[in-house]
Amino acid sequence: LSDEYMIIGCFYNPKINNIITISSKKVKFWNIFNGKLMKTYSNLMDSDSITNIKNNYNDVSYEITSFTYDSHFKKLYLGDSLGRIKSFYMLTGDFIKNFEPHNYEITHMLYSNKFDYLISCSSDLKLKVHKDNGQKDNEYKVMRELYLMQPKISEKSYNKIFAKKLVFDEDKSLLITCLSNGLINEFDVEHFKMLNEIDLMRFFYDSD
Repeated sequence: LSDEYMIIGCFYNPKINNIITISSKKVKFWNIFNGKLMKTYSNLMDSDSITNIKNNYNDVSYEITSFTYDSHFKKLYLGDSLGRIKSFYMLTGDFIKNFEPHNYEITHMLYSNKFDYLISCSSDLKLKVHKDNGQKDNEYKVMRELYLMQPKISEKSYNKIFAKKLVFDEDKSLLITCLSNGLINEFDVEHFKMLNEIDLMRFFYDSD
């Protein structure tokens, strides 16, 4: 398997026995048994012409930077370097809807089938919880939003901090976030409040 663009991730779809790779520009489906390329989706983020015209995105270069999918393998969610988030039908590539965009590059996304939540994080550490009602509309339904860390130091140093991992526990409605500076936060997503904050760097320094 190979791609002409940088691959940001991949996953296995057991319903069609395909490995799906997402690169900075394309989504490709590969047969798991013989490695044959089955189909390619190109320029998916340009699929909604109304949004593109309104925001002048057709004249701006972008890259796909994050993705996620539902547990039924029906929908694919893509985020890009412009902060846009869109959903598509996985098997056809047809556009479904836009979600409220971020002002900066999308770095992480998670989807919860239990709550119909799409959780997104951007490079400015802003977290948004979107409600996905599954309808074909462009009405933004953001349940909550917050910053994972407020800038307490210089702007230059703050911009170097980024989210490394997001984990969501559907049974307990808990979101765990890990930042590059060693800060781990635990959130109650249903009530959207912070439960715990652990500073790993301070822990290691104090242990010395």
